[in-house]
Amino acid sequence: MTKVPFDFVINHQNKDHHLKFLFDTDQMSQNHILNCLNKNNVYEPELLFLFLRVLRSGDTFLDIGAHVGFFSVLAGHLVGAEGKGISVEPMAENHQAFEHNISLNGFDHVELVKGIISDENGESQIFFNADNDGGHSLWDPGTHEFNQKSRENPTQRPVHSRTLMSLLQSNRIRKVKLAKIDTEGAEVKILSASQNVLKIGQIDFIACELNPSALEAMGYHQKDLYDCVRACGYEVYIPKEDGSLPQLLPEGKYIQTQYAMNVVFTKPELIAQYW
Repeated sequence: MTKVPFDFVINHQNKDHHLKFLFDTDQMSQNHILNCLNKNNVYEPELLFLFLRVLRSGDTFLDIGAHVGFFSVLAGHLVGAEGKGISVEPMAENHQAFEHNISLNGFDHVELVKGIISDENGESQIFFNADNDGGHSLWDPGTHEFNQKSRENPTQRPVHSRTLMSLLQSNRIRKVKLAKIDTEGAEVKILSASQNVLKIGQIDFIACELNPSALEAMGYHQKDLYDCVRACGYEVYIPKEDGSLPQLLPEGKYIQTQYAMNVVFTKPELIAQYW
C-alpha cells in the first residue's frame, strides 16, 4: 500500500481554499485522481466547475457515492462551517480514507453516512469490486469484461439501505443546493423513490453520473433516468468542462456514449439564475 499526499488551492469568491488529500496509489480510482492532479489537469472538470458555480457559504450538499471524498472535500470548503454536507458511502475500505481526508481539511460539518441510498429502508447486498475501488455496485461487476479479479472471486456484502427522503428527514434537512449521485447504475432506484422530494423542489441541482453499461446491468436505460426527474419539473442538462452554460437535452433525445459521464438535473429558472 502506497499512500501519497496531495494538496492544491482553489480560489472561490476571492477566497483561497486549501484542499488536502491522501490517496492510495494501489487503488485504481484513487490513483486515477492523483495522476490527473499531478498532470495539472482538473479531475472531472464539468463537476468541479458546477460546484464552484452553485455552492455558497451556508449551503447544504449531498454526496451519494462519496468514494474517498474528493468532491465532499471540495464542497465542504465551498459551503464552509456555516453549511452542511452529508456524504454516503457503502464500502468499509473507503470509509477510513474518506474520514482521513475530511480530518485533513479540518471539517466537522461534513458527515459520513455508511450505507447506500436506494428505493427502500432496510438491509441490502452490495457487490465488492476488486478491480476498481470506485466501482462497487448492486450488480455483479464481474460481468463487465474489465473486472477480471471481481469475476474470479465474486463477493457480496450486507449493507444498510435507506431512501433519500429518509436521509433528509433523519438529518432535518429542508433544502439541498446540490446533490451528487454516483452509484454505478442505481441512480434510477434512488430517484424513482424520491418523487416527493423532487416534486417540492427540495434539491436545486442534481449532478448525476450517466453510465450506460451500469444502467443496463440494473435493467435500465437513460430514458428511465430522465423520466424520473422530468416528471417532477426538472430538465436534463449536459454540463460543460469549461464551466460555461450547460446544454439543454431536449425530451426524446439521448446521449450517444459508451463511457460514463455526468448530467445535471435542475430547473430552467435556476440555470438562468446561476449562469
